[in-house]
Formats: sequence, structure tokens, C-alpha cells
Amino acid sequence: MDREKEKFERKKRIRKRVLWYVYLILLVFPCLELALWVVGGRPYTQEDYHISVNPKNAFIGDSKKGIALNPGTYDIELNHQLNFQTTHLENGQRKVCFQPSYPTDTVLMLGCSFTYGYGVNDHENFSSLLQKSNPNLSFNNLGVIGYGSVQSYLQLEQLIETGQSPKLVYLNFSSFHLDRNAMTPEFKRAMGIGFKQSLEQSNQLMEDSHFPYCSSTQNFKIDYIPWSKMYSDWWGREYFASINWLQTQLEIYERYKMNVIGTSYQVLKEMKDLCHKNNIDFVLVHLNSTEESSELMQMLKQDGMEILEVGFDFEDPSITNLPVDSHPNEKGHQKIANSIQQHLNQYFD
Repeated sequence: MDREKEKFERKKRIRKRVLWYVYLILLVFPCLELALWVVGGRPYTQEDYHISVNPKNAFIGDSKKGIALNPGTYDIELNHQLNFQTTHLENGQRKVCFQPSYPTDTVLMLGCSFTYGYGVNDHENFSSLLQKSNPNLSFNNLGVIGYGSVQSYLQLEQLIETGQSPKLVYLNFSSFHLDRNAMTPEFKRAMGIGFKQSLEQSNQLMEDSHFPYCSSTQNFKIDYIPWSKMYSDWWGREYFASINWLQTQLEIYERYKMNVIGTSYQVLKEMKDLCHKNNIDFVLVHLNSTEESSELMQMLKQDGMEILEVGFDFEDPSITNLPVDSHPNEKGHQKIANSIQQHLNQYFD
């Protein structure tokens, strides 16, 4: 009897403890929710961004670089307002206009959608503007939307392996690449959810794609994340301010632990070393400056890396497509081209 009674009392204590935790959760959750609403907290709202492509599938999945350019000529509309035409070549690059018949040296442009020229026509992109001003050179535009420096490294490595080494490489680096090179939660959400909501049939296009990132701050190590595991919101994030706040705080902490500066340092140092081994001149074009990117530039300068400061303001509507889109407009591309042209003048002097 004593044993049965002890067993009964133990179950009773466990039941009371479980009920206490349930009551605590039921009490804390609405209090936290109410407090967050009072101080301005809200459920997560995905920014409305729409892309229309004709014909479809201008951008497709890639097993090693995440995204690739599908050959063809496309009309693209952004947010039902901004239209531009783009041509993707058979080699997976965007068309550079004004190409000379007999170029002497090849200049490679590497980067993301800013290099690609998202939002402007082929002839308005800064690679085409530089080509027009330098008919004795051949400019190749390898920029692709969503790319970080890791994809640029893989592109350059592939060209070298196939005997297509350029004379000069400009890697266009934005502060956004810090997150892309480390695959932070913020970037994973932008790709996994933002890209999916803005572009039709994205799941079908990206089904077999894998996105590369550097997973170490001590050496250059590439890992991959499949599209299917890119990102997912917690249940209720779009309905409850408290869930949105909790997931946001956790992701901020996760990013802090990643040391995004150290990660990008390893990537850029490896790219410089790759160029040096293959007698290729390498210049890092620092498009826009933040506290983190400036710290990274200082580290790289101490290693002797050549860095070109552009000072681009992506919040300036005179050189971007704001308020429709924050990518550079034709004037913005001319500004970037002018900065690179000054370096070219010195380089070939």
C-alpha cells in the first residue's frame, strides 16, 4: 500500500508541475505579445516585391553556385513599374555591348546583381559602359543575382581550369556579401522566402540547386545548403509579434556567432591568392561602406590587397531605381564605371 501511495503521490506532483508550466506559458505568452505591441512590435510582414519575366526562366538553379543565367533574351518587369531587357549568352554570362573585333586583353567583372546590371538594359550596365570607352579591351560580365564572393571564386576557378584566364579581375564587393559569404539567417530568408514569393515557379527552377558558402573563419572551406533546406519561418511568425521577436533575436545571435567579417576575409584572401598563382591582377571594388565592411577592408589592406573605393549610396534615388528598386539606375552604373575607369587609366598608363 505504501508503495502504491508513493507512486500516486509522485504522479500527482508531476501532473501539478506540468500544469504549472502550462499555466506559465499561457500567462507569459499573451503578456509578451501585448507588451511587444505596445512598444511597436509586430508580426513579420514580407516585403512585397514582384518579378515578371518574359519568356520565363531567365534565372535557373545551379548545383554548385545556386543560381545561373539561362541563355536567351528576356524582358523583365520589377514591381509592375520598372522594365528592362537583358541578354544571357551561351557561356552563362550577361551580354556586354560594344565588344571590339580584335581585343588584346580580357577584363573580368565578378559580383552579384549590381555587377549583372539588374534593372538596366544591356548597353546601360557599367561593364558595357567601360567596354565602350575601352575598345582595345574585352570586358566579360559574370555578375549573377544573389551571388556572393564564394560563387565569384568558383566562376574564376572554372575559367582558369578551362584555360580562359583574364589579365585583370575586378571583384565588385557590397556590404551585403558579408551575409551571403557566411550564409546568415537573414540572407537565407531573403533567398528561401523572398525569392520564392517574388518570382513565379521558383521552387521548380531551384529544386536541384545548392548554394555555396564559407563555413570557417580560420581557413577557406566551402559547404553547400540545398534549396529545400534554405529557410523556414517558425509557425505563427506572420501572426504573432512575440514569435517574430523571438525568432529575430535568435537569428541576430546566430549571425553574431558566425563572425561574418572573418568569413569574408578568408574568401577574399583565397581569391587574391588564386589570381596571384595564375599571374592575374586582382582588384577589389568596394561599392558601399558599412562599419563591418570597412573593418574588413582594413584587414585586407594590411595584407597588401588593392582596393578601389566607390562610395556608392544605395539609398540615393538619383543613382538607384528607388522607390521601385534599390539597384543602380543608368546614372548609378555610370558612377561605378567612372570609378573603375580611373583605375584602368592608371593600370594601363
